[in-house]
Amino acid sequence: MFSECYPEPLHNGLYAISISPSVFEKFHHYERDAKTAIRVIHHCVPDADLNRIYLTLTTKLEWSDKDAKLFVSRLEGLRHGKNFHGGDETGMEERYNRWGSSIIPDKYLNTN
Repeated sequence: MFSECYPEPLHNGLYAISISPSVFEKFHHYERDAKTAIRVIHHCVPDADLNRIYLTLTTKLEWSDKDAKLFVSRLEGLRHGKNFHGGDETGMEERYNRWGSSIIPDKYLNTN
């Protein structure tokens, strides 16, 4: 179910930022959280499977295609040396560890 390129804390973190149906469009607070999550993933899971992240966001967490593509494209940009404004840039390991101890509803756990 989980792997080195898609560990359980990563899945939990995607769920944690998915409370808002459109994290990038509705509220500045959620945009900051999404950008912080992108930075955490880039720092703590540098080889994260981008396709699996996209599929999880769109199928399991019901993100719009537009928002999921934006999330993944920003993560991919970091991998290629690009940067963006916004999101916290400190405490990456602590946030990732909190994701690892998160309890999420069962319907979001099946990642197959």
